[in-house]
Amino acid sequence: MVLFSRKRAYQKKLIPTPDVFWDSASDLFQHTDEREKNPTVEIYYATERQRVVSASKYLYNAKRDATLHLGKASVRIGPSDATWDAVARQSLKQKRKQHLLQIHIIGHSAGTRIVCAALNELRLVHTQQTEAWLKDNIKIGHVILMNGDFDRMVLKSYYRDHILDILRDVTFYVSRKDCVLKIARVFSKTPRLGECSSGDLSKDALSVLRGSSKVNIVDASSAKGSYKEGGHCYLLTSPYISSDMILLLKHHFDPSERHLKSKEEGLYWEFYKRRFDP
Repeated sequence: MVLFSRKRAYQKKLIPTPDVFWDSASDLFQHTDEREKNPTVEIYYATERQRVVSASKYLYNAKRDATLHLGKASVRIGPSDATWDAVARQSLKQKRKQHLLQIHIIGHSAGTRIVCAALNELRLVHTQQTEAWLKDNIKIGHVILMNGDFDRMVLKSYYRDHILDILRDVTFYVSRKDCVLKIARVFSKTPRLGECSSGDLSKDALSVLRGSSKVNIVDASSAKGSYKEGGHCYLLTSPYISSDMILLLKHHFDPSERHLKSKEEGLYWEFYKRRFDP
């Protein structure tokens, strides 16, 4: 993946192919419109990181800013000389949806704060509307919050504002191997959204995270590759977790249909150690 700025290009290694797509019957590009066959795509982003003053205005460092920056970037899939057909042949993903039915949202690390705050604000703007109206008009589908560097108690306050009415469901990916969140907890002195301190989630964490039947908690600690990169980037390092997300976003499978193991009578879920392995 190459992310272009005005001055120079930056390369990022693609995530491993999700295990679920090693099936030759799956073909993401079978019905792709000719107009979409371009290996360079536009993405929109929101970040609370500080801009790097000495570089392109599209570069950001790890420090937080008081301003929320919005922008658009170009992402190229594959080498600079690769054609669309070449990129498509290398991919084992399934076909795209042709019509927008719902908007799915993924928040990672400190980005979960932005996602939760924005959804809560959206709910407050439409506080007089019913849940049925929100479903038909706002069209927020699955919300995924992973490696959440966010205060659990703030989320609980959002529950009281009926934030869950505005979305189809929310999935929290948590892990006891996330070293970044362990450090964040020391500095913030509050439990972080994406951590669990032991093999099992504590009753305190479950009481905060479980708000309704729309809430699912997945413990990523036992997923293959989840410990790499300090345990804070398991979407990029674990083909199990990327597979699980695809089954959710593409096929809308419940945790029980995604070959996850139920814990505490379905209060949360975890991965089998050799999921999808032959």
